[in-house]
Amino acid sequence: MAADHEAALLDEIRARPDDDGPRLVFADALSERGDPWGELIVAGCELARLAREGVVDAERRRELEERCREIRLRRWHERRWAFDATLDRGFCTSLSTASDEIRQAEGYELAVLREVRLAADSAALGALADSPLVDQLERLVLWGNVDRHYRRLWLIAEQQRARADALARLAERARPRSVELANIEFHQDELMQLARSPLRESLRRFAVERQPVGAIELDWPALEALELVAVQLTGEGIDRALRRPALDSLTALDLSNNSLGGMGLRVILDRALPNLRTLRLRNAFLSADAMATLARSLLVRRLAALSIGENRTDPTGAALCLVAEAADQLVELEIDQRSLTSEDAAEIVRRLRAPLRTLRLRGGGAGFAMMTELVNNAALRGLRTLDLSNQPIGHAAVVALARAELPALEQLDLSNCRLDQESVYALAQSPTLPRRVALRLSGNARGPESVTEPLLARFHDVRC
Repeated sequence: MAADHEAALLDEIRARPDDDGPRLVFADALSERGDPWGELIVAGCELARLAREGVVDAERRRELEERCREIRLRRWHERRWAFDATLDRGFCTSLSTASDEIRQAEGYELAVLREVRLAADSAALGALADSPLVDQLERLVLWGNVDRHYRRLWLIAEQQRARADALARLAERARPRSVELANIEFHQDELMQLARSPLRESLRRFAVERQPVGAIELDWPALEALELVAVQLTGEGIDRALRRPALDSLTALDLSNNSLGGMGLRVILDRALPNLRTLRLRNAFLSADAMATLARSLLVRRLAALSIGENRTDPTGAALCLVAEAADQLVELEIDQRSLTSEDAAEIVRRLRAPLRTLRLRGGGAGFAMMTELVNNAALRGLRTLDLSNQPIGHAAVVALARAELPALEQLDLSNCRLDQESVYALAQSPTLPRRVALRLSGNARGPESVTEPLLARFHDVRC
């Protein structure tokens, strides 16, 4: 394949990311010159088609997945690539590395790369800043481990300067729409340099987890999503973080795992962000009174996505019921409240009237009462994703679910639900669940092949 012809095909693949056609043309060209990666692209496209159409053919899926794995492992060995990557229909979309291994990353396999996850030391940052791949990134995740490496990273002033210089060079070149900082202690001057770079013009999502706390002081002119998770925020910190007028553009806000309390919630409600449609406040120390205040607010009635719940006993089930009933425009709801009784969980589900497409609910013990309300609530007929993972669900609840009329369901997660073999078999014998459902059952009793094989024959994608 001539270089100009290859470049033209790759340009077309990038221009039509959802279309398999250009990828298959490129695969044919690779196969004609004896490159096995062409076979991997074809297999990847077929796997994607089977998923889109909900085709139940477990043997064919295993065959395609194994062939993709073999070709990929051989290619990584041939290129001596040490980084990890996620593939979509034959092309790497995400790359992850803990060092400067990104210097190795080149080739048509990376033509549609959009995401890099990188350890934030000077060598790795500098390698990415010098890489031609930096120009095509849409998402950049910088991570560290403050507990293990903080003192070593900041021990020598020369190391500090090297990292600051590498970060500055990266910020000058990269134009991602999303930047995430996870558990890494940048100095405040490094953060301010980041916020003053040309990056500020492209950034639409800024996410911080655990560190750095100083990130709440940064000013981004056109953010659509702001996530400040577990950064030791209190009500006063929220006031400082949200007072900037530029944040009027926010459509999504995640302040989970902070000690917000009633004061922090009041700041959010008083700020009256006009475009906010997604709010995540899990483990934010919200009492029953604070939840009731949220339920009475104008904000909750215009949200499209909400995530709430506490590790503590508050808020009570009654307060969560008020929120679930008031939020009548939601398409996505997550409630993770492990202290809920089975009756509380059932009442929450009974009160739901929103046009939900995604429901994640954890709490309520064995869950038969909750499941009964779920399958009988006509407002939930449009569910596409149902996640009941990481909680004990009794056999009777699984039997009720297996008989549910959920015609739009595409994903069902029952991982770590302590399901026994009889419950798994009940799912395999479901007369109503769609065959296209992607079923997740990891962490449960798999049972003999006589139990698992019917699952593979019943649903198009099963992960045990």
